[in-house]
Amino acid sequence: MTDFSLKKIKLFTLRRHKIKNSSPFDSIILQFCQQLSKILTIDKELRPYPDIVALGYWLRTSHIQQLKNQFEQSREVRLARGLVFHITPGNVDTMFVYSWVISLLTGNKNIVRLSAKGG
Repeated sequence: MTDFSLKKIKLFTLRRHKIKNSSPFDSIILQFCQQLSKILTIDKELRPYPDIVALGYWLRTSHIQQLKNQFEQSREVRLARGLVFHITPGNVDTMFVYSWVISLLTGNKNIVRLSAKGG
């Protein structure tokens, strides 16, 4: 694909999907994390998968609140970068979720490329 074609696709995509970055720790994102945490920690069928259960605990409201407090107490100015592209590893199925959630919490838009080798 030529550079020209890639630029046209990018412009088309940006025009069609004018999704703005959210504010850091937006209430909708916090609710999403809370609901996902509940699903991952309560579902009995997921208990044989310790990496999924650990992710559920990491997404707990209390932990997300700690992250928010650290973010707000920082003296640095932190703003969303815009669009974040995540490439998932094939050997740890849940690893990308951590960087994706942090990126969501800080207000970025995200694209996740799933590995074809995932379990």
